[in-house]
Amino acid sequence: MVDAQTIGVLVTAASVTVAAIYYIFTLRTNQRNLKMNIESRKIELTNNILHDLMSEASWEAFAEVMNMTWSDFDDFTKKYDSTVNPELFAKRMSYISTLDNIGYLYKLNLIDADTVYEVGGTGAIWFYAKFKSIIDGYRRISWGNDRFRNFDYLASEMYRLQMKRDPSFKGDKFYFDSNDLVTAFTK
Repeated sequence: MVDAQTIGVLVTAASVTVAAIYYIFTLRTNQRNLKMNIESRKIELTNNILHDLMSEASWEAFAEVMNMTWSDFDDFTKKYDSTVNPELFAKRMSYISTLDNIGYLYKLNLIDADTVYEVGGTGAIWFYAKFKSIIDGYRRISWGNDRFRNFDYLASEMYRLQMKRDPSFKGDKFYFDSNDLVTAFTK
């Protein structure tokens, strides 16, 4: 016959087992919810970036800036420095800053390379190829080497992904020479 003490031990053991199972299920549910929350935040972040990058105003500014021409850094500063041409300076810096921020978010794994690539990451390649020598010039005279390092990183990653997906990529002859592309992405 089973005495009251044995029944108490069995009830206690069963209670502990049920509590442990409940705890495990609760942990798994919380982990799933956390993962869904993180994915939702990534989607929201991506949508916010897309809203900025894919607007008509952004494309107009991109085209205007990409159509700038110069022979060397001195010629560029004479035509487009912030003290000479504040409108184009603002458009150029807005785009570079946006790409720098996207590069930072990418480094933090808040957005993935494929998503950035699919929503316009090739623009980073074009912009980098066109403006790398100018960015380097400003780094030498005033910015320091740290300025826009996340843009460097993003452009390099997008170029790597572009070459992996389509090795025939040569850039856009209207915006920059294919030699600029090679020079920009070789150390």
